Amino acid sequence: MKCYLLLLSITILLISGCNNRSLDFKESQNIEIPYISEQEENDTLFQSMESSDEPTFSPEANISSNCNDSVHSANIINESTVYSNNKEITIVIDPGHSGVKTNIRDPIGPGSNELKAGDSGGTKGVYSGRYEYELNLEVSQKLREELINRGYQVLLTRDDNETPLSNVERATIANNVNADAFIRIHANGSEDRSVRGAMCVIITPSNIYNSTIYSSSRQLAEFVLDSFIASTGAKSKGIWETDSMTGSNWSKVPVIIMELGFMSNKEEDKQLNSVEYQELMVVGISNGIDLFFNSKNDK
Repeated sequence: MKCYLLLLSITILLISGCNNRSLDFKESQNIEIPYISEQEENDTLFQSMESSDEPTFSPEANISSNCNDSVHSANIINESTVYSNNKEITIVIDPGHSGVKTNIRDPIGPGSNELKAGDSGGTKGVYSGRYEYELNLEVSQKLREELINRGYQVLLTRDDNETPLSNVERATIANNVNADAFIRIHANGSEDRSVRGAMCVIITPSNIYNSTIYSSSRQLAEFVLDSFIASTGAKSKGIWETDSMTGSNWSKVPVIIMELGFMSNKEEDKQLNSVEYQELMVVGISNGIDLFFNSKNDK
């Protein structure tokens, strides 16, 4: 009996020692276990401001069932193969809002009697003090440079903060050049300053104005959002499908609104306005665009 108890004690000590060594090894190597959080469900609702194409945040209501996607590709690559015929592809980037508001009121869609303000100033950073339209332009210009370096033809709807443009005018620019993708750059805001994360906004499959571009817009949003999250490590707020965005309703080409993050969150606002994080955002969006066109080339 004594021998049995002695053997049992030795066995317990050996197992305990192995577990401790495993923990010590992980800590000594400073290993960081990657974590991809699931998107919050049934906790929020994104609604469009009547004054412009700008989602706002209401923490009291339930989120649309169309926005229930977490990141669907956890192992997405950070660098994608550049599409071989990029020079034949035209990307129109729309830096949301402007420092000078237009007085135009746009029909929410072609033939609609419902009017919305053509633009608003957007939100403002609680940490940086910068206006959204300034951030949107800065990121858009860097995105243009990155995409040109990858061989794309790129056009900005505005290249300064003094050009007033309505949402219909922005979509018309993309339509007139028959863009292969229309990327609308925005940042988000919320009364709840704890809210953070990136999201994409697209039309619904039942959009009465341009439902034919839903499938391609959805695919573009998935690639871009996944790549953005993979590059930046930001929280994914998923893809919101809505027909309340004038600029998207008037588009005849694949269109997404890329909401970079919440300027109402101090830490995220600080990130959004840092050079290093902006580079990560630009690479992420560009990788998603690459993957979108690579997938079309593979078919």
